[in-house]
Order: sequence, then structure tokens, then C-alpha cells
Amino acid sequence: MLPKLMRKHPNLYGDMSAGSGCNAFTRDEEFAVKFIHEFQDRLMFGIDICSAPTMEAHGKLAQFLKKLLNEGKITSTVFDKLARENAKRLLNLN
Repeated sequence: MLPKLMRKHPNLYGDMSAGSGCNAFTRDEEFAVKFIHEFQDRLMFGIDICSAPTMEAHGKLAQFLKKLLNEGKITSTVFDKLARENAKRLLNLN
């Protein structure tokens, strides 16, 4: 459903920091890689909460994204977009 929404609405962005995003990506890595590539300019991974329960979920997603990077399934350019560049562009922080 989310890919259909994102295709239909080019101004829709996705925050991957919620635990549900991590669960979806790690459950189906092939889907995750395709989804990340298709929507790489509209996905972000950002957090502003540093409590132990939330850090565990965020750490899993960060490890997963680093794994994809290390295995060559996403490029450093894509990784950087997810980690900071998309947020900088969206928030006009350049």
C-alpha cells in the first residue's frame, strides 16, 4: 500500500525511524532494497529521542542500512540521502 501511495503522491515523504519501518525492511530485504532505490529521494532516517527503548529499534535500522551499504545493495550516495541529505534538502538546511 505504501509504495502505491508514494507513487501517486510525489510530495509524500517517509520517515524510516519508526520501529514498523525497521520490521518491514528486515522482514523482506529484497523488498526493502527495491523500495529504498525507488524512493531514495523521499526517505529519511532521523531521530530526536535518545531513550534506551527507542535507541534499540533505531540501532537495528541503522545496522540494517549499513549492512546493505557494506554488501553493495545500496550505494554510499543512497545511504547519505537516507541519513541526512534528504532531510537537509526538505528542510532547506543547505
